[in-house]
Amino acid sequence: MNTPTTPRIEALFAKTKLLCFGRYAIRVPQEAELDWGYTNLSEGFDTHEDLARGDAAAVRAALKALLQEHWNKVRRKDSSAEVITVEEGPQPGGAVLWYRANKYDKEDETRRFYGVAARQNHFFSFKGMALKGALEAKRQRYETLLRNLRYRPDDEAPPREPGVCIRKGFVLEGEHQFQELFSVGIYLPSLPDVRFSVLSNKLASVTDGNEATLLQRIAEQKKLLGLRYPRLTTLREGPRTVNAVWAGEESLVRRGDGTHEFDWAFIGQATVSHPGQLDAKLYSKVARDRVGAAKTVSVSDAEALDLWDRLLGGLGFRVAVPGGPPGLLDGGGRVSGGELPAPVQVSGLRPGDVCPLTGMWRMSHPDPRVVDPARPQDHYVIQGEPMPGQIMAQMLKLAPELFSFTLVKALPRPEDKA
Repeated sequence: MNTPTTPRIEALFAKTKLLCFGRYAIRVPQEAELDWGYTNLSEGFDTHEDLARGDAAAVRAALKALLQEHWNKVRRKDSSAEVITVEEGPQPGGAVLWYRANKYDKEDETRRFYGVAARQNHFFSFKGMALKGALEAKRQRYETLLRNLRYRPDDEAPPREPGVCIRKGFVLEGEHQFQELFSVGIYLPSLPDVRFSVLSNKLASVTDGNEATLLQRIAEQKKLLGLRYPRLTTLREGPRTVNAVWAGEESLVRRGDGTHEFDWAFIGQATVSHPGQLDAKLYSKVARDRVGAAKTVSVSDAEALDLWDRLLGGLGFRVAVPGGPPGLLDGGGRVSGGELPAPVQVSGLRPGDVCPLTGMWRMSHPDPRVVDPARPQDHYVIQGEPMPGQIMAQMLKLAPELFSFTLVKALPRPEDKA
């Protein structure tokens, strides 16, 4: 958008940084703070900050308290709920509660789970359900996510490998096949009454009445309310494409009390690159988490428009996803046209395949006598070089296609260190 710049917002963006959430990144002023909302990748993860501090006994007590808190909520909903078992693990310091939430679970042989894993001084919880016959698949899924979950400090630069940023953590994930729900807010200390937020719901329904666009919904509300529709000053309204591929709509209005209410919405195809729901909002005159509660509005109309266009225009994928444009870490963002990059494959590579990303790659083999899972074999491989393992396969007289590599940690390329 060719919105006129304003001196105060120009100065605010003189120094910027990238913040990451989910698979996204956003360019914001240096002072900006991330306010975490929903974080849902398959069955995880909720972050419980600082609960894993103290000695071993204190950590065990905190873990037990989290499991008990969840179980109490289950029992309050249905007194017929029953515990199946509590398993330690699947990694040190963690545990998983298996249970049936009601009598129908028992009839259907459905199992539910609530687990907790420890990273640094924090707990990360995950939950879900396994229908009859799907127990092992569910177990394998969350164990894979847990293996790929690591602690990530707030001031760490956004990771370069495919995956999901969560509060105090990062999950390496390159399958892009499961539900993903993320929401965050952006807080600017120098504009304390302004809130910018983003919500992404990958599998949100886009049928059965949910396919109406933002402007269609507004038009319907105006028709429904008639003279009761609030009087608003429209600053801008119409189509707005973000990140080259999200062809959405925006409605930017000012309420009678001076509150700015800016909305942008995109309806996709329920894929990772085109989520079913992707929304952005900006409000001014916010105090105590209530819109309109602040005594004054800190930004003019021109400043609000300038801020909105910089924040919304700075939203994109952190790294490329299938069907999406280049990630912000790869120079993407304000680009349009051109061939989209292929997704980075982070698992299932075979000996001799070209390495797509520099880093540590873990070798596996279906026979534990060949590669013992308890003694990981990690290989540093540079992007563009062939994956190792062919010589080993020849020496052991084994089929090379039975060996597989999964990315454990992406690392800078040698030329990036220069």
